[in-house]
Amino acid sequence: FSIQLSFMLLTFTVSSRSALGFSPADTVAIVFCSTHKSLTLGIPMLKIVFEGYEHLSLISVPLLIYHPAQILLGSVLVPTIRAWMSSGPKVPIPILIPTPSCDGGCIPTLTSPPSLLPNSLVCC
Repeated sequence: FSIQLSFMLLTFTVSSRSALGFSPADTVAIVFCSTHKSLTLGIPMLKIVFEGYEHLSLISVPLLIYHPAQILLGSVLVPTIRAWMSSGPKVPIPILIPTPSCDGGCIPTLTSPPSLLPNSLVCC
């Protein structure tokens, strides 16, 4: 748990710096995706590296313990991460507003006329 928590803290510290430009959602994805490895990745690698070794099951025991430990630690951290994400600045989500003359073949452009919501997208 301490190694996993250390790696998660390191990736959180690095990815949450504003100079890198990651959003809070990006930071959470980076923390979990960079530190979590699964059985689907580990078992085939063990089979390739230790091909023909008769005690492969003994070598895979740490991986079999590590995978549930990742899931347990991640589930324990969810409330803390949710609180951190909800305390951050709110980023407006662009809204796609099709115009009556839109033929559907154009690329939406960012506009902000007074008649529309701020940060809305108008097709055409």
